[in-house]
Amino acid sequence: MIKKDKGITLISLSIAVIIILTITGMILYSAKDSIYIEKLTNMQNDIKNLRDKVSSYYSEYGEIPAKTEYPDITNLQNAGVIGANDTGKFLILELEKLEGLTLNYGEDYEKYKVNDYTNLADLTDIYIINETSHNIFYVEGIRVKENDGTKIYYTDYTEGDKEAVILKKLEDWHEETNENGETVITNGIVELKIGDYVNYNPQKGAKNTEYTSLKKNNGYQDQTFKLADYQYGWRVLGIDEETERIILISEDYIGPDSTEVYYGRTYFKLNGKEGFVKGEEELNNISQLYGQGTGASESRSITLEDINQLTGYDDTTQEFRKGTVSEYGKDVTYYWNGTQFPYYDVSGEIKGNLKDEHFSFTWYNQQQKMWETVSKSTTATEQNKEKITTIKNDIYVYYPDTLSEDPNGEIKGISKTSNIYKILFTNSQNSAIEESKKGTTEGCSYWLASSGMAGDVDFVRHAIKCIDPGMVSGYTMFVSTGYDDGQFYGVRPVIFLNADITITGGNGIDGSTQEKAWQIQ
Repeated sequence: MIKKDKGITLISLSIAVIIILTITGMILYSAKDSIYIEKLTNMQNDIKNLRDKVSSYYSEYGEIPAKTEYPDITNLQNAGVIGANDTGKFLILELEKLEGLTLNYGEDYEKYKVNDYTNLADLTDIYIINETSHNIFYVEGIRVKENDGTKIYYTDYTEGDKEAVILKKLEDWHEETNENGETVITNGIVELKIGDYVNYNPQKGAKNTEYTSLKKNNGYQDQTFKLADYQYGWRVLGIDEETERIILISEDYIGPDSTEVYYGRTYFKLNGKEGFVKGEEELNNISQLYGQGTGASESRSITLEDINQLTGYDDTTQEFRKGTVSEYGKDVTYYWNGTQFPYYDVSGEIKGNLKDEHFSFTWYNQQQKMWETVSKSTTATEQNKEKITTIKNDIYVYYPDTLSEDPNGEIKGISKTSNIYKILFTNSQNSAIEESKKGTTEGCSYWLASSGMAGDVDFVRHAIKCIDPGMVSGYTMFVSTGYDDGQFYGVRPVIFLNADITITGGNGIDGSTQEKAWQIQ
């Protein structure tokens, strides 16, 4: 028996249509929802990408890549995404400064670059950044349908910070101890260590290319220094805490353009009375030639005071040659006594006669700033002495590790393995000196822009302070008998950078070598 089909009833058809429409609606709703999610994800990815790029840029340059203030953040305020840390201005991110950047949104930045707008507020397809918190926002926002309503997202979070926090920001240059226990000079972003190289260039922006020290000022002969002759690096020496300026020192000591060569290089000679009186000024004049580069605010020669500060030597407590005619800080009075061997009295404690003959007695009057000479008295006797003058002992020598005249004494100063010792008391590996002397103290001799006088068992010395191989010393230019002398030593300028200098690193730049020198912007 064949059964007949009765067909689809109206009710069945209606139910089928309703089911189909319901499923279609669900599919359409799901598709729209997927589009919302995709747009939101794209914006969030942009924010993350920008945040990483801005962070790298800030670490390298010490500033954010943004200058122009965006005028209207009302929508961000209404959405509650501006938090307690978002103080100050909101700036347009300058995208071309961020290398390797690909974004999904932000096309209005192209209009901003070419000034193709009437009002900045009309540019909404654009990213902005808060200058303080460095939080990043998309001005136009992404609209997402939620719970029968629409929510607009402007960044990758929905609510701003309720409380302000201390943010890492650019600070004044200062010295501090970092997490590794190292003493560093930092601005809160970049950390410089003593001895680090900085790409300071004294020729960049220089108006003067050479300086000639005249014979009348150095006591020897005209000696010319040329900027172009110095081909070595500049290293971090410290910081002037009062002015917050980074101090650099020449990696190698500098000599004039000369045919007189010692240890494979040239040195600057100071000699006699002229060398003693004018030596400090000439060393500073020479050093100023090297302080013309971009970023420099001042330059001068390194001094004894600089060395003492770096080694920890305190001349008020060391009691140099205590109990002798040369005791540091003591007044020594000299008298004619009827012989050619003047009598000396050290503050009433130590007395005796000089061992060298004096048919006249010559010394530099530091108050009057003039040389004085007194001929041997024909009337003075041992019982009736005639005063010549009084001088204050102002010369001492020491080793930087023992802080005494004993090279084998207890270590109280800087270690021979420290960067500061290597910078100040040994030849650089990049030095112009003979290859066999690189990294050693031999031949590492340079002047300090400091002078002094002191008594001795033989005569009164007039000296320019200096670094002799491995020690702090002074070279005698002139003595009270009338004998003069001189010496060839190098010159070491110190450079004070501007307090607001921007120094950057990144991409392998860490200051460890001249090739990896920190960059002055």
